[in-house]
Amino acid sequence: MVEHEAFVSPDKNNTPENRQALLKILEAATGMGHFGYRLSEVADVSSMLSEIAANVEAIHPFKTKAFLLVDEDSHDFVMSWCSSKTDEERIMDACRQLMEDHTFSWALRRNHPTTVTAEGLGELLLHPLQTSSGPVGMFVGILPDSKPAEDVSYYLLSMTLVAASIAIENFFLLKQLSESNSALEEKVASRTEELSASNRQLRRTLQEKATYKQHLELLFSSMQDVMISVDPELTVQSINRAGEELFRVKQEDVVGKLLPQVMPDLALRCDEFFHDVLSYGERIVEERVELLLDSDARHIFMINCSPFASGAEGQRGAMLMLRDITRLVSLEEQLQERRSFKNIIGTSKSMLNVYSMLENLVDLDTTVLVTGESGTGKELVAEALHHNGPRANGPLVRVNCSALSENLLESELFGHVRGAFTGATKDKIGRFEAAEGGTIFLDEIGDVSLRIQVLLLRFLESHEFERVGDTVTRKANVRIVAATNADLQQRVAQGVFRSDLFYRLNVMNVHLPPLRERLDDMALLVQYFIDMFNDTLGVSITGVSEQVMQVFMNHSWPGNIRELKHTIEHASILARTGRITPDHLPVQILGADPLSSSDVVRHPPYGGGRGASYGSHYSPQPLISPNAYMPSAVQQVRVPCHTVTAEEVQAAIASANGNKTAAAKLLGMGRATLYRKLKELGLG
Repeated sequence: MVEHEAFVSPDKNNTPENRQALLKILEAATGMGHFGYRLSEVADVSSMLSEIAANVEAIHPFKTKAFLLVDEDSHDFVMSWCSSKTDEERIMDACRQLMEDHTFSWALRRNHPTTVTAEGLGELLLHPLQTSSGPVGMFVGILPDSKPAEDVSYYLLSMTLVAASIAIENFFLLKQLSESNSALEEKVASRTEELSASNRQLRRTLQEKATYKQHLELLFSSMQDVMISVDPELTVQSINRAGEELFRVKQEDVVGKLLPQVMPDLALRCDEFFHDVLSYGERIVEERVELLLDSDARHIFMINCSPFASGAEGQRGAMLMLRDITRLVSLEEQLQERRSFKNIIGTSKSMLNVYSMLENLVDLDTTVLVTGESGTGKELVAEALHHNGPRANGPLVRVNCSALSENLLESELFGHVRGAFTGATKDKIGRFEAAEGGTIFLDEIGDVSLRIQVLLLRFLESHEFERVGDTVTRKANVRIVAATNADLQQRVAQGVFRSDLFYRLNVMNVHLPPLRERLDDMALLVQYFIDMFNDTLGVSITGVSEQVMQVFMNHSWPGNIRELKHTIEHASILARTGRITPDHLPVQILGADPLSSSDVVRHPPYGGGRGASYGSHYSPQPLISPNAYMPSAVQQVRVPCHTVTAEEVQAAIASANGNKTAAAKLLGMGRATLYRKLKELGLG
C-alpha cells in the first residue's frame, strides 16, 4: 500500500466553486455544532453515525463511508457503521492489513486526513476521530475515481469530523451517565427498602423481647447440659435443673452460697477457668475436666465458660456449662486402640516407629518425603500430617505427577494465564495457589521431568513461581509432602533426577514398610477391612478361617495393603455372611499358597485351634497410649493454673523439646493458658 498525505490547509483561491463548497461545509458544521443539544434524543450510536455520515457526504462525496469505533472493553477498532453492507467486510479486511503494516497507527498519530491505496478498493481516506481524551475511532471513506478531492474539502471535512469526534464521545459519556444514574436510583430504592425492612424487623424484635426472655429462662431450666452462673466472688447465682440432678442439690440450697462450699470438687477443677474468665474476660471453649461423682465413679465433662455482666454495677460474672462426655471419651479410647493417625492401621514395631516420627512432624512445616512400595498407604501419611497439624483447617490438595504430561503438569501445578497456549481461554490458578494455607501432596514425584524439577526446586527454596505464560512472580504458603515408590538415589545416579532437588525433598523421610515386613498387623488389618466392607457393602462377615489366615501370612503381597483390601472386598462379596474361606479368595492369591496341612506357616496363627475365626474375637493393643510420650511424673490430672511454678513450666518445655503444645499437655493445661502463664512468669 502507498500512503499519501492530504493537503490540510484551506485553498486561498476565492473561486465560485470554493465558495459553494464552503457554504456546504458551513451548513454541515452548523448541524454538527447543534448536535450536542440533541444527544439525549439520539436512539443509538448507529443513528448518530448515520447523521454524521450525511454531513460528511455534504462536504465531499464517497463511494462508501464507514466508522470504526474503539471498543470500551477490548480497546480494538470494530466496525460500527457502514453505508454499504457489501463493502463492510472488504473495508474491515483492508483496515486489518493497514494495522498489520502500521499504516493505520501512523494515520492515527498524524491526526490528519490521510489517503492510502487499498487493493480492490482503490483510494481510501483515513481520518482519526480523536478528542483530548484519546482516540474515539477512525473514519474510512472510499474515494470516487472520477472526482478528486479539493483541498478545501479536506480541511472542512477535518473540521466536521473533529466536531463529530466530540459528539461521539459525549454520546458515550451521556450513555454512561444515564446508566450510572439508573444504577444509583436502583441502589437508593433498594437501600430504602432495606432500611424500611430493618425498621420493621426492629419493631418486631422489640415487641418480642419479653417473649424471648421468657423462652430463655425456660431453655435455661430445661437444658440437658449443666448451667451454673457465679458472681466475681464465686457466689452461685443460678443453677438449672440438670445441675440440680447431677450434683444432687436444690437451687434454693446453693444460690447465694460460695461454690467451693457447696461443690468443692467442681470449684477446684474449674479454678483456672474461673480465674481466666473473671480476671481477663476470656472465654473458655471445650476444655475437659474429670469429676468424681456417684461414689467415686469417673465422669469426664466438656467445659465452656463465658463472662457476663453481673449485678447493677455491671461486675463480671461467669456462666459455666458442663456436658457429660464420659461415653464419648470411652469411644475415643477404643478408637485409639484401632489407629494412631487418620486411617493408618497397625501395631507392629515398624509402624510404631512411623507413628513416632509422624507425631514429631505434624506441628512442623518442614518438607516430608514419603517412600515405600505401591499400595503401602503413602497418601494416608500426607492426610495424617495435614489433618493433625496446624494446617488442618486449610486445603489438602493432591497431585499425581505421573498422570500428566510435562506441559500439562506445569500448568496444573503453577496455573496459566489466558493465551499462554492453545485452549487457554482464561486465567487458571495452579494447585500450589489452591493449597494456600494448607498442604500439597505430590505423588509419584520421581516421575517428573528435569524441567519440572527445576521449577519445583525453585518453589521449595523460595515458595515463588510464575504461572505459565506470565511474568508476575507469585508466592504460596503451603506445606509440601512428596511421595514416590522409586529409588530416588538410583535415579540421581542415572542422571534422571536432580541431586539438589532430592536433598531438598529428603529433609525428613518417612518410609512405609511393605506388608510382608509387618505381618504382625495382618489380623488387625483383616478385621479393619471386614468392618469397612460390612458397612459399605451391607454384608455380615464375621471373620476369616484359619486356612485363609495361613494363605495371607504366606502370600508375598506385591500390592501391599491395597492388594489386601481388594482381596477382602472380593471375598466379602462372594461370602456375604459368616466366615471367609479359601473358596472366596481370588485365584491369584491361592495360586501362590497351596493349602496343604504340611505347609510351613511363616507366622504363628492368631486365635488358637482349628477352625478359629480371625477377626471376630481379635482385640488389638492400643497403637499409641495417650500418655505414651509423656513422662510418668507429669501424667496427672489438670491442676490450677496459678499453682504451676516457673521451674515446672521450664521442665515441661524441656521434656517436650521446645514444643509448646506438647508442654501444655504435660502440664495439664491448654496451649493458650501456657502462653499466658509464660507471659505472667516473664518467660515469654
